[in-house]
Amino acid sequence: EDFRRRNLVWRKGTTKSYWWCVDQYGFPILGKNKCKLDAHRINVDCFLRFSKSQSENAELLSYYDLIRQVKKHRIDLRLNTEVTPEYVKRINPDFLLCAAGATPVSLPIPGYEKAIPILRLYTEEPDVGKSVLVLGGGFSGIEAAIGLAMKGVKATVVEMADEICSGPDVPFPGTGAMRKNALRFYAAKYNVEIMLNTKCLEVTDTGMICQNKDGERFELTADSVITAGGMKPNSALVESLRDTVINFRAIGDCYAPGLIRTAVRDGFDAAMCIGLYDPDNIY
Repeated sequence: EDFRRRNLVWRKGTTKSYWWCVDQYGFPILGKNKCKLDAHRINVDCFLRFSKSQSENAELLSYYDLIRQVKKHRIDLRLNTEVTPEYVKRINPDFLLCAAGATPVSLPIPGYEKAIPILRLYTEEPDVGKSVLVLGGGFSGIEAAIGLAMKGVKATVVEMADEICSGPDVPFPGTGAMRKNALRFYAAKYNVEIMLNTKCLEVTDTGMICQNKDGERFELTADSVITAGGMKPNSALVESLRDTVINFRAIGDCYAPGLIRTAVRDGFDAAMCIGLYDPDNIY
């Protein structure tokens, strides 16, 4: 009855489906042993009541804590809701913070679609086999290679530049230098091979065809290829919303791809600006 009062359906024998739904989406809406994801708002009370102490997964428990903060601060969290210019005008907010993120760059390399995009590596955790080639030696590529190597996978990074993490999106020099030193240390510790000055010419079913700085071609083989060719901001969405309100700000990767630290700082600075906002003293 409690579930029915909360617009949920709880049927006997659906425990596995329920927890799968909680783990994946953060809120349960069940019926006939199936997960129906058609709610527009998260039912925080119900979620918290049935999520406490139900998981030993540290990341999931951290997520639960985040949802508790949403409830504590009375945040109106709307899911399955597309933000369009019309939607913004209907709500008419004082501020609009756009944190629309970024999408992976698709490099013009033959066979590129055969590889595993790095985002999919984390969202789906595909079986990569016993050996991988990581195309791209930026922060995300090196971190992915180290993470896989820690699990016993033989990882090799292919980078066309003469240094790791040398792209235009490398954040502030101090942060970048410290991160690069840490990445070098752990790459060496877990035997991650980093091939600099190496250009990928083609992704094949068995690996890559590459070229070194002397123009010599050679083939690398592995069970899987992971692409980490960088990210590009979701600029189209940002620009479509920019003129819908006077106080607009793009934060995080949709402004400029960077580190988690820089994205969090973007959000903090934006929130502080809202805190200083006084509609009666606009000049």
